[in-house]
Amino acid sequence: MAAQKGITTTARRVSLAMQRKNRRKAVQLINRIVVVKTIFDTFIGCLLSVGPNGFRVRVYTGSNETFTIITIPINFVINLFPFPCNCRC
Repeated sequence: MAAQKGITTTARRVSLAMQRKNRRKAVQLINRIVVVKTIFDTFIGCLLSVGPNGFRVRVYTGSNETFTIITIPINFVINLFPFPCNCRC
């Protein structure tokens, strides 16, 4: 079968071992400011919760000057670490 033009599909996912490691780290970082590096973008915000399929992060949108809660699927997260500061959210 020939591939259709204009349709992009991706099978890029993070390995299962990396997903487990990120989930263990995330449980300890709830209610802290974190940096979440995904295969698509990097997000900085307050980690609200860790669910079975993703992380909920409150991020600041500079264009609207508001906070937005986003869910990031665990299988797209490359790395998760605390923001290098001494503050809590």
